[in-house]
Amino acid sequence: MLTNKKVFIRRKSCNGIISFQLGCIIVILLFLSSITTIPVIISNSNNQQRNTFAEEPLESIRINSNLDFITLGFEGNGTKENPYKIEYLNIETSNDYGIFITDTTSFFVIQNVYVDASIYGIHIRDIAEGTAIIRDNFCNYNNNPIWTSYGIIIKNSDQVTISNNTFKGNDIGVSISNSVSFSVINNTCTSNDLTGLYFSETSDGIIANNSCVGDYREGIRIANKATNITLENNACSSCGIDITLDSLDDYRSLFISNNTVNNKPFRFEIDLNNTNISDASGEIILVNCFNITISNQEMSGISKAISVVNCSQCAVINNTCSYIRDTAIELLYSPMTIVEKNNCFKNSIYGIAVIESSTCSITNNSFEENRYGLFVGSSDECLITNNSFERNSYGLYIYYSDESSIICNSFEENNYGLRVCDCNSSKMLQNSIDISYFSGISLMNTEHTQIANNLVNISSDTGISLYLCSFSVISDNNISNCERAGLYLSHINNVSIFGNSISNNEDSGFFLRSAVSVNISNNEIIYCKNGIEAYRSYNISIIYNLFENNSYYGVSLEYSHNNSIHHNRFINNNLGGSSQAYDNEIDNLWFDSLAEEGNYWSVWNGRERYKIDGEKVYDKFPLNSTLFPVKINYSWLIMEIIVGSVIISFVTWVVYNRIKRNMKKQHFRRKNRTLKQEIDSKPSSMDKRMKEKDRDAKVQLDKKML
Repeated sequence: MLTNKKVFIRRKSCNGIISFQLGCIIVILLFLSSITTIPVIISNSNNQQRNTFAEEPLESIRINSNLDFITLGFEGNGTKENPYKIEYLNIETSNDYGIFITDTTSFFVIQNVYVDASIYGIHIRDIAEGTAIIRDNFCNYNNNPIWTSYGIIIKNSDQVTISNNTFKGNDIGVSISNSVSFSVINNTCTSNDLTGLYFSETSDGIIANNSCVGDYREGIRIANKATNITLENNACSSCGIDITLDSLDDYRSLFISNNTVNNKPFRFEIDLNNTNISDASGEIILVNCFNITISNQEMSGISKAISVVNCSQCAVINNTCSYIRDTAIELLYSPMTIVEKNNCFKNSIYGIAVIESSTCSITNNSFEENRYGLFVGSSDECLITNNSFERNSYGLYIYYSDESSIICNSFEENNYGLRVCDCNSSKMLQNSIDISYFSGISLMNTEHTQIANNLVNISSDTGISLYLCSFSVISDNNISNCERAGLYLSHINNVSIFGNSISNNEDSGFFLRSAVSVNISNNEIIYCKNGIEAYRSYNISIIYNLFENNSYYGVSLEYSHNNSIHHNRFINNNLGGSSQAYDNEIDNLWFDSLAEEGNYWSVWNGRERYKIDGEKVYDKFPLNSTLFPVKINYSWLIMEIIVGSVIISFVTWVVYNRIKRNMKKQHFRRKNRTLKQEIDSKPSSMDKRMKEKDRDAKVQLDKKML
């Protein structure tokens, strides 16, 4: 009926009014047809011009052969001059893909399509070389909470052209892999959750004139055996460019020019020597460079700020990196690098990451509110000193890095202050760790480690913890105000702990679990729950320590064997209890069996052996101070016998001395008598000498008178 009316109107064209109306309608239709080439988001409809294959809204398209183009009624014949056209569609589906094309040799174009699918907006794989053009499409919100989702994904398909598309809200806007000679030109990537444009295992591609804005990690990423790639005239804003390749030859094959990051130059340098980079850059990547200094940069809101790859003797000094979504400053295979006076704050993952870069010096940097302030992995002999770590998830995390020196750093309000895993021969000296929401210092699977002169204060977990560690020394640390143990030791062996001051911990001062051959000496443990608590631990030596004012026991041993506890001072522990120590086994010694000297107990009657709570365990030789032992007898009968023996011994000593004095007197008298007899037997000689002396004296006197 509607058609007949239109025919009637045409036949009455002589009527001026009707002719005018018809002319207006034609003008409007021509205007609308002129703007149909502008890509717009259109709704599902029965319009045959926009949906040539179904009256009902279309959810997805799958093409597995050339025949499917014909079956689904796409315009064209599959030649290069007249390709099949998939166009003017609105695909919103919960299926894995919006458009899926594989195993075809026909030429086709996908254009002016809006697609929103669960995983793949447009998925192209294993098609003939040069047969696909994808342009002027909107690939939006292809997003899956479990799987990585893509606006467009291309696999095993060469010479694909992707141009003038918009990708928004996907995990990855465009991903191309195992393909060569592609072109990705004039596309816009906005707010993709991972990467705007991603390329791996590709070659001879062109990436040009693309705009990437606010992609969460990087706008453009080139990785994994990508070679002979041209990257030019791209602009990234609030995201950056990541280039991570497998070899120097791959890096050298790139052609990179005139790209910007945050309206500043993207600087990529390879094989550069002896240069200072201080002019403002949006992002810097150095590859295989020597003696380069990067200084005075301010970078923000991108995936990586400064990357130093396979370089040596470079310096990264006095830069500020904030709100970086991956790594602010990255050292990769770059030994002997100096990283100094940088400020890294509010970065999503790493403030500074040092990977396989030994003998680096990391000093006087500031790390604030990063996930990892400083991460050191597989990098030996690094010096980390005078850095400040505040409010990071991990202040300093060291992994598989031997002989590190961590000295005079400050940690405040981090979840973990200092965490060291799978490292040997490291030193942690004179660090200050204040307010940790987990452990202040945490070590796992380390050997020959020295932890000394550190201050650990206020931890919601433990002050210092060691797990699976051996042959280490923990000395002269001050640990206080921890909600769990000040020092937590689990599955350790051959560890020496001395000179530490542990106080005001809500749990034990020391807690040992499955510890073997540990020497604990000269420590001060006060105002804790238990001084030392050992569970299933063996061959522990606890000597010359002070346990004072701990609310429960000074030392508590549970299911622990062959341990020695002596010459310690126990003062006012477990007040109101029957003992200041606990032991539920019978083979631990609470005294030195050779010296027969035990421990000092502040609450002790001064006469009997000291009873330990638990099994029938005693300190048989308690001390009245740490210097003077008192040996106690086991019954009053033995005491009386000893007292009697002492009296008898005293009397015997007195009599013996009297007899000895009388014998000396008799000997002296006999000696004098003998001497007198000798004198009397020679009177003439003595008289003669006396007369001669008198005569000489008289002669001298007469001379004086004259």
